[in-house]
Amino acid sequence: MESGETQFELDDPDTVLRAARQRFVAGFLERFNSFGLMVDAIGANVGGGPIDALAQLLHRTAGLGGTIGLPSVSERAKQLEERVRAARVEGFDVEAARRELQALRAAFETDLAAGEPQPATADETAPASARVLLVEDDPEQRHLVVSDLRTAGYTVTAVERGELALSAARALRPDIVLLDVELPGMPGLDVCRQLKTDSDLHNTPVLFISARGSLDDRLRGLALGADDYVTKPVQLSEVRLRIELTLRRRAAAQDAADLALTYDRFVGAATHALRNGFAAMALVRISRGDVRQVLTTASEELRRRDLIGQYDDGHVIVMLPGLTPADAFKRLFALANTLAGRDIRIVAGIASSTATASFQQLLEEADEALAAARYLGQPVVIRGQHTPRDVTPTKTTVLIAEDDPDVMRILDAQLRAAGYQTLLVFDGLEALEAIRTRQPDLALLDLMMPKMTGFDVLTALRPMKGRKPKIVVVSARGRESDVTRAFELGVDDYLTKPFSPEELVARLHRLTR
Repeated sequence: MESGETQFELDDPDTVLRAARQRFVAGFLERFNSFGLMVDAIGANVGGGPIDALAQLLHRTAGLGGTIGLPSVSERAKQLEERVRAARVEGFDVEAARRELQALRAAFETDLAAGEPQPATADETAPASARVLLVEDDPEQRHLVVSDLRTAGYTVTAVERGELALSAARALRPDIVLLDVELPGMPGLDVCRQLKTDSDLHNTPVLFISARGSLDDRLRGLALGADDYVTKPVQLSEVRLRIELTLRRRAAAQDAADLALTYDRFVGAATHALRNGFAAMALVRISRGDVRQVLTTASEELRRRDLIGQYDDGHVIVMLPGLTPADAFKRLFALANTLAGRDIRIVAGIASSTATASFQQLLEEADEALAAARYLGQPVVIRGQHTPRDVTPTKTTVLIAEDDPDVMRILDAQLRAAGYQTLLVFDGLEALEAIRTRQPDLALLDLMMPKMTGFDVLTALRPMKGRKPKIVVVSARGRESDVTRAFELGVDDYLTKPFSPEELVARLHRLTR
């Protein structure tokens, strides 16, 4: 279609998967020969030749191979792609590339001998009618994902270019965007940046699904505001689980936002209040607990004339017209105590208006006071108020459950350097007890531990009432069945060893921001 939207018939996903695999297998020899010709052409013209074309073909081969059950092909294609992309800078070793090409051929024979993958089990928990915008330029992968998600109950629109994604998102208002990094025209990272800076679309969840799996790529995606980043090859069942988890998080945040003014409406109401007299403003960080519960309690305890707004996923903004900073302090302190009795922790910074203060000035001053409150470990701080210097700062607590001492030392050092407080346990039984008694904000959980496995811990936590930590699995077990089972048991993220400590910190920040 002229708009770039690609429509597919609603085929059975297993049928689509088998057909895609059959087409790939039938055309592999021709594809392999094309790779060889391109490698020779690059070798004859180092720094030129069909470098970009070969890299793109290998990129597609890596992504599609893993999806259709050819994991060795996917891995070898990724290695050769990296060599080709580095040719412009580091030079091109033709003989090494030819050896990797032969290894790719051998990997194809190995994967074929292993037989076709077993069909995935049906996902009965997929939210029906959620609107998905898929941005993927490879027609085979686009067909596979669209067919699978439509069968699971999603409404899916697919486009193949980055610039089409923006216009489609504005027209369709999807519930989630699935985004490749390597796209013709506008790259996926630029698409994400524009989505997250668009006033109407910035709250739309973005899930990267890309064969570009370097640390820099993943960190850049998460830093741009992406809700998740999955590296191809990825199983379609895991894609569904990650979509479901992301949509659940966003729905919880939206439910909370319904209790408060949107930020734009709050600005308008607060600006009007400032014109009619003095006021105090508080910026409140929900550092532990449920945003909806905080908003519900605030609406019950504060005055009807007080304004409550949703600043972002982790902050609430409050204006208290006609109150001095001291009176505002008393009300916010009482609110913090009420919430603490419900095992919810907030931190608030208060600023007071002057005759010439603008809304933006007041907000910046409240933000400064909030930073001081977090540093001093106090629930409420008034900007400029004298505060004691001997208060221990409050830090986010991370439980690390890992039986390998070397991995434990690395995780502990990295997280403490990033400003987290750590609790260390070396077996599953200790992990379960620490979660129940110490109530950490986050938990890093290995799956293979003595006394109780990570799966046993997750199963034991399911019926647990009250506040639970955000849980990230960090495990050497990367099989589809393990990842799927972990998400079904309620984990918030899953990293496969070997992992990057920098990426882990970025993902923890995403869970707590």
